[in-house]
Amino acid sequence: MPKKIKIKINKEACNGCGTCISILPDIIEFDSNSQAEVKLEHKEKIIDDPQLIEQVMLAKESCPTEAFIVEIIE
Repeated sequence: MPKKIKIKINKEACNGCGTCISILPDIIEFDSNSQAEVKLEHKEKIIDDPQLIEQVMLAKESCPTEAFIVEIIE
């Protein structure tokens, strides 16, 4: 499991199913086009909490279109 990550959403791939939002409602939200996006306060934020990283990895694995991107920092 990575120790530090950042998350992004590929808007071109997102189909708006909301799976990632159901897993990470404090971090991901729908935009005006009903696609997932990282909430402003979490954009470019490094996540280093092990429990949150575990949830993020679950959201990534659950995304049917692989639009949920995890950038491993270390």
